[in-house]
Amino acid sequence: MKVKKRIVSLLLALVLAAALLGVPAALAAAGDVELSAAETDGVVKVTLTAKTDFTGMSGLEFAYEFDDGAFAITGIDSPLDAAPTVNWDQKKVSLLSQEGVDISAGTDLVTLTFTKGDGYHKGTQYTFALHFAEAFNKDVEMYDWADQSYSAAYGEDPDPVVTGAIDLRGVTIRKTIDTSSAYDPVTFTFTLENKTAPAGATPPSFDPMQVTASGTTDAAVLSLPGEVWVDAPGVYEYTVRELTGVDEGWSFDTASYVLHLEVVSDGAQGYALNQWYAVAPDGSIVTEMEFRNSYVAPQPAFEPPQVRLKIRQVVNLGNSGLTTSDVIVRYTLRGQTADAPLPTGAKDGAFQVALRGTGTYQAPIITYTQPGTWKYTLSATGTNAVMTPESMIITVTVADTGEATVTAALTNGAACEIQFTANAKASPTPSPTPTPKPGTVQTPTPTPKRNSGTTPKTGDTPKAFVFAFIALVATAALSVLAAWEIKDRRKGKDKN
Repeated sequence: MKVKKRIVSLLLALVLAAALLGVPAALAAAGDVELSAAETDGVVKVTLTAKTDFTGMSGLEFAYEFDDGAFAITGIDSPLDAAPTVNWDQKKVSLLSQEGVDISAGTDLVTLTFTKGDGYHKGTQYTFALHFAEAFNKDVEMYDWADQSYSAAYGEDPDPVVTGAIDLRGVTIRKTIDTSSAYDPVTFTFTLENKTAPAGATPPSFDPMQVTASGTTDAAVLSLPGEVWVDAPGVYEYTVRELTGVDEGWSFDTASYVLHLEVVSDGAQGYALNQWYAVAPDGSIVTEMEFRNSYVAPQPAFEPPQVRLKIRQVVNLGNSGLTTSDVIVRYTLRGQTADAPLPTGAKDGAFQVALRGTGTYQAPIITYTQPGTWKYTLSATGTNAVMTPESMIITVTVADTGEATVTAALTNGAACEIQFTANAKASPTPSPTPTPKPGTVQTPTPTPKRNSGTTPKTGDTPKAFVFAFIALVATAALSVLAAWEIKDRRKGKDKN
């Protein structure tokens, strides 16, 4: 920048010296250049074009003006200088060619590139201006562009646009929640996207609408804003949707409505909403857009439960003359459906076990891999005994959480405990007790009982001992009497 400035100053000094020596400067007419503006590939190009030939042009310096809010300068191009010097703060440009460049009529001396900014409005006219400070050729001949301004307009200056506010508070969206479970606060979001608008109109935009449900709200009504600005009458259409959330347990409505807003001119307010309606997904016309959401409380992870059935067995010998070893009960557990899980060790769709004596038996583990309800038939068959009851229904219910519940009922439906009583049959001549195969008969864990202190009954082991003792005493007494008899007889013979 400093080098170029020094060169420009040197050239200006040479011009002054030439004037003092009486060498006249070659002046060119102000109309030899023209400024224009046009849009190219989405950006605005402001171009200074030569209208006549220029020989050996060497320098050009100017300031530029434009609307900063609507545009931003993004490029400067010139055949005079491949790297123009730019003072961005003062918006000044300096171009310099030491060798000089021949410019023919119709050639662009400089092109400024502008990009549209946030403040740009379609249909508005904008003006760009260049203010020249100096321009000269390689012979240090000055052009008379200095202190002159050139301007170019871009865009159109349309007729004034009439805008007005319409009231949309009567347009409603209803949110409905279907659930029987309490839930944490959740936010629902609805969007309105423009679909169509009157020709030349700028459709109003809507921010997403939100409503939060707190665990007790099952319905809510949202109204559109009360003041929406439009710039033309006609029909505006919007697609209304609910955004899909990510909250666990929730299902979101995927329906979409087409909202029709009919706007008419109003002399007092500019515009007014004449009528509105919405087209539902099924094609019906509605005056309220409803979105239904449902919630199901998340369930804890299922943990397969393991169940062990406990069978209580009571043996009642009564006056049967049998011992507990004589009474064997065989139990069979069958599922009432083919998918009913069975205890470990089951075969051919059934689990069997034989028990002897009074006590409680705990069956092997049954594992349930899914929630559900399973029913079983548990039957009991006694050897030398009559069973009460002979069978019952076992129901196992497994919840979604993996919690298992076991209940039992008699065949008539009456609830009961899992307990069977074996009533021994009377047997005057007990048959020999069969010896079961090893491992086929188990003895349930006995339930401790208090000593009743009662005298053993006839037929028990203490009674047999008493009878044997009496028989022994009687035999001894008869032996003594017999000895006395023999002795008396001998004494009688001796007397004779």
